[in-house]
Amino acid sequence: ALIPFCRVTAFAPLPIPHHFLSRTSTVVLQETAAPSSFTPLPEVAHQALPLHTFAGQVERCLQEMHEETEIQGVLQCWRMLNADHQYKTSVSSLLSDNEEEDAMAASKNSWRTQICNSYVPGLTVREFWDTTSNNSNNSNPASTFPWIESLKSKYPSLLKELKVNLQEQKAQQVEQQGNNIWAGALTEEAASYGVGWKTLVLKDKGYWDATNCQLFPQTAQAIHDANIPAVEVFFASMEPHSEIAPHSDFTNFVLTSHLALDIPYSGTHQCRLRIGDTTREWINGQVTVFDTSLLHDAVNESDQTRYILMMRI
Repeated sequence: ALIPFCRVTAFAPLPIPHHFLSRTSTVVLQETAAPSSFTPLPEVAHQALPLHTFAGQVERCLQEMHEETEIQGVLQCWRMLNADHQYKTSVSSLLSDNEEEDAMAASKNSWRTQICNSYVPGLTVREFWDTTSNNSNNSNPASTFPWIESLKSKYPSLLKELKVNLQEQKAQQVEQQGNNIWAGALTEEAASYGVGWKTLVLKDKGYWDATNCQLFPQTAQAIHDANIPAVEVFFASMEPHSEIAPHSDFTNFVLTSHLALDIPYSGTHQCRLRIGDTTREWINGQVTVFDTSLLHDAVNESDQTRYILMMRI
């Protein structure tokens, strides 16, 4: 029998483009920042779309379903996306703790740049979000990401399931039965990930892959049981001595999360992730949450393959 929750569901009756629709449900996850802290929006963001166009009909549908004051940022995002406007700005002043640090970032080649084709104004910008209860600020990870502890508790069983499926005989069976098993970058836009980056998808654009979920039932069940609001869930491997070139994922209302499964941890940043101007190593069993609308890259300088479970939330 198929896993019960692996049934296809639609986000909305209208065929809104996936790169917008599949992520709108996560807008409320992030906090609102002072609008004055951000680069002014282009004029097109404030202009209603013509009703005779598809985009205009989508806008009218949203206005009929919600109070306009509640969805103003979403409407502005939709209008900019329709106009192919790319929002690009330095967010160094928003991420710096003081003016001296801000000036230091401005004087060097800072990566604290946000580049978005899909941009909802007013959302908080952070390189890495707090995911532990031992943080030094006043944030509450348990209320922002209530699913993290549940997922971390399943780490041993998820690692075991992955390793079983990576064993030679089992790996051949998985490749024969599954869909796009350990596939490389499939689009030109994903070329920055390089040849060393491979994925195995469990959920894409809000749809579960029932076949792949049956091959990794414990992982799929753990995501479901933790009630993770993910629109994408997939394993990602990174081969030894490979790197992912600096890039943006071009959307600020979706965060990315990694559960580190099998990491060649060294303590010397051989296997590392850089978001903006902050660099961290993956640590087995730990969950990280970060903003990939900022410039970011990844490097694996070790002699082992790195495996993570990746989620778009």
